[in-house]
Amino acid sequence: MRVTNGAGCLRAVLGVAVAAAVLLVSWFFVVPRVADLLILRPIGDPKATGAFGCATDDGGPPTTGLDSNGNGAGGHAVSTSVATVQTGTLPGFDRVIVYVHGEVPHHSVGGQRRPTFPGSGQSGDSLDFTLRGRYGLTVFMTWGESETYLYDRTVHAFGASVAEGRLVDMGDQISMLALGLSRAAPFRVSTVGNPSRLVVDLATGPTTCESSWLSRG
Repeated sequence: MRVTNGAGCLRAVLGVAVAAAVLLVSWFFVVPRVADLLILRPIGDPKATGAFGCATDDGGPPTTGLDSNGNGAGGHAVSTSVATVQTGTLPGFDRVIVYVHGEVPHHSVGGQRRPTFPGSGQSGDSLDFTLRGRYGLTVFMTWGESETYLYDRTVHAFGASVAEGRLVDMGDQISMLALGLSRAAPFRVSTVGNPSRLVVDLATGPTTCESSWLSRG
């Protein structure tokens, strides 16, 4: 007669439980993240168009008249969320791309005289924070629902302009991509579909927005 080892059975059960937990975590976190990264396009897509400037750029669906489902009066859906953030350098400019699930939301992009930004307001986090660099650029995005991005929110230094960055959930269905800049770079903003993305280009030429941004409070 074969006697079953209790300790061996316990180890087998624990092994199955651990394997199931790993599969569960992979299903909810790894698989969606891989799917998000598969939508990435070459950093040069889309091709560069439009002029660079220093003034705040507002665009995307209007934020007025939204109902609890993120729909406008005409049924214009704006419910969407961040998929991932991509950065890179191209001849004449640095580029930051925010990929989103669904439609590109209403957005406002503007420069400021310091790389100090408002805290998120989440869980009592209302303190301002300062990133590396001399100037700041904010990319505010207004969603039709709470922002649910689960991954690394840091933008690492790259190119001639970006010293550091951070994606912040501001609450009230607003996200902020805060960029600390080493120079007051003129910028341009564009939106692209298939996949949906918000593209911010920062010029690397000799012209800067220093006088314009320093004059602001």
